[in-house]
Amino acid sequence: MLGRVSFVVVPLIVLVALSVVHLRAATMSHANFAAEGHSFYLPLRSTVLFTVAYGLAMFHRRRTPLHARYMACTAVALIDPVTARLIGFNLPPLPADFWYPVIGFALSDLALLALWVRGAPNGRRAFAVMLAWYVAFDLVGVAVWQSPLWRAAVGWYRALPLT
Repeated sequence: MLGRVSFVVVPLIVLVALSVVHLRAATMSHANFAAEGHSFYLPLRSTVLFTVAYGLAMFHRRRTPLHARYMACTAVALIDPVTARLIGFNLPPLPADFWYPVIGFALSDLALLALWVRGAPNGRRAFAVMLAWYVAFDLVGVAVWQSPLWRAAVGWYRALPLT
């Protein structure tokens, strides 16, 4: 029953996440957007990785070991945003804003690596697959999240009449 409900709840979660990103971007002043527009990579990254993990879990729903591990990976998508907030609100400021997501990226990657290496053999390849997705998004993030191309993409998304 919970699995069937997730077919409704998860798309709603994704829709709300994308709507919140849009609303936040659309209500920013042009000056704030110019200064902080790059930061929209982080919530979009988490939303996409959550969606990929959930999608793979549903694809493998009849293979319990893989399904369970991909479902566990949906929680890994929370490590980066939670870490950034915990550090940002509870520790002295880091030397550059760049370090907040880098720490979250590293912790997510390390969690997946540990689960892959230390997990039960049956189905742990799910952690390797998700680790590959995370590393790919980490590399893309480092390469493009402050680029004019990314800022233009977020500007396009911001201009859509969604919220």
